[in-house]
Amino acid sequence: MQHSVRTFLWLLGAFVLLGLTGSAVLFFADRYRHYSFTIDHQLPITQVRHQGQTRLCWDYSGTAFIEAELLRMGKPRLDLSEMFTAYHGYSQRAFAAIQNPAAVTFNPGGCIGDFMHCIDQFGILPDSEMPAPPDSPNHMELSRQILQLSQQGSRDAILHSLDSAIGILPLSFRHSDSLFTPSSFRHHLGISARNYLQLTSFTSAPFYKFMVIECPDNWRRDSALNLPLDRLTEVVDSALANGFPVVWEADISSYNFSRHAQQGFITIPFTPHRRVSAFERQWAWNHHLTTDDHVMLLFGSARDQHGHPYYMVKNCWGSSGPYHGILFVSKAYFRYKTVNILLHRDAIPLHISKTIQIP
Repeated sequence: MQHSVRTFLWLLGAFVLLGLTGSAVLFFADRYRHYSFTIDHQLPITQVRHQGQTRLCWDYSGTAFIEAELLRMGKPRLDLSEMFTAYHGYSQRAFAAIQNPAAVTFNPGGCIGDFMHCIDQFGILPDSEMPAPPDSPNHMELSRQILQLSQQGSRDAILHSLDSAIGILPLSFRHSDSLFTPSSFRHHLGISARNYLQLTSFTSAPFYKFMVIECPDNWRRDSALNLPLDRLTEVVDSALANGFPVVWEADISSYNFSRHAQQGFITIPFTPHRRVSAFERQWAWNHHLTTDDHVMLLFGSARDQHGHPYYMVKNCWGSSGPYHGILFVSKAYFRYKTVNILLHRDAIPLHISKTIQIP
């Protein structure tokens, strides 16, 4: 009987605690719902697009990054094809799963390294040559097909499925009265994957050295330069202030990210603007509270009406929310939930780049 009473009291306390926690989260969500923002730096970007029912954030945000890079370089505003990169990203991961099923499983998700490998190997295409569906893509059935075909080892059938669902890859096309291949078009635009670096911050590996981020979508085992957390945020702040956009790969499984994205801003609860430590960040990764979920584009910095710093983020979930697909993400959230970033190597401040050996 005593055991039953103790159990009841324990459960009652747990429900009360959960109720208070839920109330606290709602309190903080309501408290910050009517935030306003003053923009410090805002880089030119192309229009927000919708990845639809796909897991192509790595592709859509990578494409947004290259479009923003072209604007930074003084090139014309272009709409590039996400479907061209998706075709190659899908086929490469499926073929890798056939070749080495113990190490790689087909998944439509990916990381920013997948995008850079695809444009480096296959090139870039204007969207007009291989457009996405006008009502946003739905690759749920296609993904199931490719997974099944990769398990069967059917390479030709995989390509046939991609041809049917996405489109046949163009070998050449005309643009501005010139004939290009996807590779020559990338060269014409002045884009080279070797000019871009991935950066991260983990206390579990030596700083100022390259490390492999251990997560399923990094199936290529790309490496990132490991910096102290303060240096990583310094790089981002400097890049944005000097005109360089930044790809942001991050965790969105925490704090109801999707719901708060509809409100246009993302923070961490309870003490939303505290200084997140490197220890706290590493602990969350070690215990799978931070995972590699989503890729977006950082293109500006701002402050709320209380002076707290935020980054401006171009998402790829369409033009919903008060800022039409743009999010304001607190620097605290960035410090806590970033997996890695990618940017032009010239964006790294000289006093940091001098301490490392960049290949």
